[in-house]
Amino acid sequence: MDSVKTISFFFFSCLSNYWMSAPEEDFSSLSIADKLQHKSWKARLQACEELTKLLHATTEDADFDTYEPFLKKLAVEPNAVAQEAGLSAILEYVANAPHASSTRETVIPALVEKCLGATKAGTKQKATDIILLYAEIDTPDPVLEFVVPGLQAKQPKLVTQTVIVIKELVRQFGAKKVSPKPILKLLPKLFGHTDKNVRAEASALTIELYRWIGQPMMASLSDLKPVQLKELEEAFSKLPAEKPKPERLIRAEQNEEMDVDEGDAFDFADPVDITAKLPSQFNELIV
Repeated sequence: MDSVKTISFFFFSCLSNYWMSAPEEDFSSLSIADKLQHKSWKARLQACEELTKLLHATTEDADFDTYEPFLKKLAVEPNAVAQEAGLSAILEYVANAPHASSTRETVIPALVEKCLGATKAGTKQKATDIILLYAEIDTPDPVLEFVVPGLQAKQPKLVTQTVIVIKELVRQFGAKKVSPKPILKLLPKLFGHTDKNVRAEASALTIELYRWIGQPMMASLSDLKPVQLKELEEAFSKLPAEKPKPERLIRAEQNEEMDVDEGDAFDFADPVDITAKLPSQFNELIV
């Protein structure tokens, strides 16, 4: 028996030494596309880091077209480290691609399913940031439609983060951009969820909605338990009286604001007295 233990120890020691001394595989000769499809997560991680830099710097539409088919693959990456790096690449794509909104139907459901319930906080935050950016570059309502299915998930942590995303959509873009009606219909079920974190975020979402809608939304809360309703009413009473303003503009509004704010170049020039340069007989010449 002792001899078996000795042989086993020797075998695993040799194996461990081999792993520690084995040289790192070199992926530098491979293209980004090849590395994104590589069996090694380290190759995929390297590809994500390179792709993030490329999509941040490029001005070529062809670069975005080349890597668009990989977006969903980046979101559902099985390795947690490579997945978070992949989300950075997606963020750069959505921020800079000329037609990024056309990819939301593919990317957002993948983010909801595979990222919002992730263990890594960075992954959840980046996925949230990407979803909010999709709302910014076009309009929030279609984005909301792709997020809502996350509320049907079995994992409470995924449902919780989905509620947080919906709350952020309302808070950042306002009730004029994010239609409250479909959200109000979801509240009773969220308040009845078995997970306390889901119920807590449902409460935060309801308070945010009340900031924008006020008393008219109370009819949507009639099915809540009396204790829940009482807690909400206490929170409502502490809200500031002034009407909220969106913290974030959609891209079209940003462009309009730039057009208004640009002004005329002469508005920024120092005044010059041109009469000093006119000839002395100027008044006589123009009669």
